[in-house]
Amino acid sequence: MRRFIISAIIISASAMGLKAQDSNSVSLASKLREMPVSYALRDEDKPVDENELPAKAIEFIKANFPDSKIALAKYDWELFGGSYDVILVDGTKIEFDKYGEWRETDCKFGEVPVSVIPEEIATYVKDKYATEKIVKIERQKNGYEIKLSNKVELKFNKSFKLIGFDD
Repeated sequence: MRRFIISAIIISASAMGLKAQDSNSVSLASKLREMPVSYALRDEDKPVDENELPAKAIEFIKANFPDSKIALAKYDWELFGGSYDVILVDGTKIEFDKYGEWRETDCKFGEVPVSVIPEEIATYVKDKYATEKIVKIERQKNGYEIKLSNKVELKFNKSFKLIGFDD
């Protein structure tokens, strides 16, 4: 069973583009074999205080949600890093990577602040969906994905060109 789990983790790591060996030529497999299975499989959320969040995350919240306060913050442990999930008192959920760079902003009861949305995307939405609001934005490796108040989802590449949609 342990070998199967380690193999699955190695395959997942390879699929994510991680190299099988680091700069010291120590294989990922040998590192994983040394880890207890419980460590490799743990899926823990750890509540954190506001002062434990990365400085960039705090700056993002203060700059884009100045009138809102943090209701809950947690660190979400992941195998190759982790992320912070922050829920504001108005219900907005913001996800940050382990360095405090925002990944996703989901405004369940409002709209994403204009200051978070790249100008090109805001202009596109204003021109094509004038009556709709952006309620969610996700920054991905290859671009952005947004969700409008009418439930339409739009995908943009890094050059802010529309590359897909789901209605």
